[in-house]
Amino acid sequence: MAVNARNIYLFANHARSFLGAVKFRELHSENYHWQYLEAGDISKPTVLLVHGFGESKAVWRSLMLSLSRNYYVLAPDLPGLKSGIATQDGRYDFPRLAACLNEFVCALDLGRFHLLGHSLGANVAAVFAARYQQRMLSLVLISLLAIDHLNPSSQIARFSDFQDLIRCERENALQALLQMLFYQPPAIPSAVLRYEERKMSSLRGFHQQVLADVRLNMLFLLQSLQYLPSQTMLVTGEDDVFQSDDNWSVLRQSPQKVQFRSIPRCGHMPLLERPRELLQIYSNYLNSFHQYSFDTSSNGKETISVEPQ
Repeated sequence: MAVNARNIYLFANHARSFLGAVKFRELHSENYHWQYLEAGDISKPTVLLVHGFGESKAVWRSLMLSLSRNYYVLAPDLPGLKSGIATQDGRYDFPRLAACLNEFVCALDLGRFHLLGHSLGANVAAVFAARYQQRMLSLVLISLLAIDHLNPSSQIARFSDFQDLIRCERENALQALLQMLFYQPPAIPSAVLRYEERKMSSLRGFHQQVLADVRLNMLFLLQSLQYLPSQTMLVTGEDDVFQSDDNWSVLRQSPQKVQFRSIPRCGHMPLLERPRELLQIYSNYLNSFHQYSFDTSSNGKETISVEPQ
């Protein structure tokens, strides 16, 4: 990845998160052994983060560090979305994954909270929010993966391409996957790419089962989008290959006033490609519910002030 101010900001925050502000935790619930990250003061408003497919709780470290000054922030490894962690019955449709998330929420007795999800984690968050609206303070969906119900062929083709690349059966599959997901793909050494491809190949069967289940469940997602809480915002990269305006026709026609934000020169991975812009968007949204004000200046440091209530 090229060295620039954005990457220095992301790497510095990620490294600082290991110095004690973001803590590793474990928890046993009825059906699962959870590993999760925790940051901030438990007496403050809670923010729950749901990672995307093939990712883990670690992808949120930089954002957690920034939010932890004013919020209690949690990020679990979610079965199905975290590679190799199976659900109890080995199925990965959105209602099952939302039920897994609810088991985590209940085990910690979280009460009401802000929910933020990315990619397929945003899909799970949307279904969770539609089912458990009483728990929602707000919902933010980053790079939601939805199939256009009016003209689905292009999105289905892209999702099929994604499934094919995840198999890592062809040469340079991971490099092609990065080209799909990023506006400006990171420069990763070939040795690292080969190692990651071998690791993904070893989990090929697991990945294909998860993706097959969620693909069949896209219609259920579209139905759930009609029942989101009114405090909902959708964030996308302008150059996300999975997005089109038609995807959001259900949301634009819903009675809820869903907010839309778009990040320029950004693909499917805003939290890695445009972390400062994403922090600004999300912290400003949280500020509409609380008294905190964030300023992400060009030097990469956040300054926080308290607004009069």
